[in-house]
Amino acid sequence: MKTADGKSISLKRQAGVRLVLALSVAMTVTMTSALWYYNVSFEKAAQQKNRDAVDHYTVRIGQLENEWESEALRLKARLEFTRLLEDREQGWVKLSSYFIAQSGSPVFSNILISSGKGQVLFRYGIEAAGLPEETNRITLHREGYVGWYYNAPHNALYRVYRQTVWLGKDGMGWLYLFRPLDNALLYANIFPGARLFLSWRGTVIAASTGDQRKPAVSPSYEGALYLDDQRYEQRRLSWEGKNARDLSLIIQQRVERPFTIQEFVRSSVLMVLSLSTFLWLVLGSWLSRIVRRTIALRDASLAFSGTRAVTPEIALALDKARLGSTDELSDVARAIDDLMHTVKRGDADMAVKITELTRLNTELSEFTYIASHDLQEPLRKLVIFSEWLVRDLGGDIPERAAKDLVFISEAAQRMRNLVQDLLNLSRAGNRELKTESISLDMVADRALESLALRIEDSGAVITRDPLPTVMGDATLLTQLYQNLIGNALKYAGESPPRIHLDASMAGGEWVLGVRDNGIGINPAYAEQIFQPFKRLHGRERFEGTGIGLAICRKVVERCHGRIWVESEEGKGAHFRFALPCKP
Repeated sequence: MKTADGKSISLKRQAGVRLVLALSVAMTVTMTSALWYYNVSFEKAAQQKNRDAVDHYTVRIGQLENEWESEALRLKARLEFTRLLEDREQGWVKLSSYFIAQSGSPVFSNILISSGKGQVLFRYGIEAAGLPEETNRITLHREGYVGWYYNAPHNALYRVYRQTVWLGKDGMGWLYLFRPLDNALLYANIFPGARLFLSWRGTVIAASTGDQRKPAVSPSYEGALYLDDQRYEQRRLSWEGKNARDLSLIIQQRVERPFTIQEFVRSSVLMVLSLSTFLWLVLGSWLSRIVRRTIALRDASLAFSGTRAVTPEIALALDKARLGSTDELSDVARAIDDLMHTVKRGDADMAVKITELTRLNTELSEFTYIASHDLQEPLRKLVIFSEWLVRDLGGDIPERAAKDLVFISEAAQRMRNLVQDLLNLSRAGNRELKTESISLDMVADRALESLALRIEDSGAVITRDPLPTVMGDATLLTQLYQNLIGNALKYAGESPPRIHLDASMAGGEWVLGVRDNGIGINPAYAEQIFQPFKRLHGRERFEGTGIGLAICRKVVERCHGRIWVESEEGKGAHFRFALPCKP
């Protein structure tokens, strides 16, 4: 693996980075899941706590109503038992004295007695003056025995219980008992962690927290709210059931998280660190061993590729990779060990074969050189003696014999050219290379200088691009350009030759070429022409031995390049060859 700037990253570092990333992802997922679960659990707990509060106050309202109604019945029974209401002259005075002696009622703060027609006959209580002058101002329901009385000027609400009483000679009358629904009532019945408010037809009339909290309450709202940096869940409970909307009990239930966000984060981080430490000890140590074994395999492979020998260091590295186990890495280590020994045996066999091949090539080069050199001398003498014979006989030689001597001389000359080309091909493939940095402009100049007479005779026009500097053998590259330009001169068409030497950079190498306007080449023979003795035209039309392009291929290959031709018949040829760039 490599970074953006091309630097390689070690396997150990890659494993460490991936392990850290995996632990980070695990930490993030764990904390996110824990936070989500914590919030969901908190919301469900808050809703359940609020439902519990609503259920509690629903039951409590029923208990209060039962207690107040029972107290109303007891108070009626006491009044009827004393028969004070039957005394028309002193009954009301005695009744006031009775209530004063009994300290009133523990439940009802105010008492009102009226005739059967609704005329108020008697009042008693702390807020007696605020009681209604007429009983028709009292709202009654439940068969006329339970109702409400709201004193708007004092913003006071009373629960009213009405009972029939015997007034002696005046007949049946009504006993009205008033239970105030005030702050004290709510405070006495408050549920832990809650705030209570009473709302009469949208107006808050009582609060367990005191009068100063009343204006801040919205009776119609239900849901979460924050007061004094505390979260409360507000619910509205109808005092007399779902369909009754006159009086509502507003419940603000405080909801506290089991622990703070900071405590949650600390505990989560501690949990994740513990888990990460455990995973690192279990997974990290195993992964580290795998990385060390893999690195040992790499070291062994690199060392072997450099030495081509199984050294003690390589054997030790392979032992570390095997680590006495039977897993896949151990199999790879054993396979690499077997491969190294196989390669070592192959190297030994190859060394023997290379030595033998070198000896054979040397003998073949010597034979080719000697044979070519030795063949040239008889051929040279054959040509000379043929010319001498024609000269000595002069006009006495028969015509047929003269033709035969000319034929012998030409055949010997072609044989000399062929032997010379074979010698050049042998030298191109076997001479010692002198690789150096050379300018191809200078090489082209030498080739053009050697062909100057042919260029002048043919009237050729030669142009060229600026040629680069490459690594190669100057002599061989000069021969390459000389052969390619010579071919362009030889295979020119009827028009004067136009030859262009080009150069361009492509794919990290120099692509060079010689383009002409000659007769061209059939693309089907584009590969065949680079083989020795392969000619596309007869000797009657074009001279040559068919070895020139084979020499070109040999030169390019020895310079670690490649050569090819792009051409069509009648449209000229473009011989191109690629050479490595200068280091």
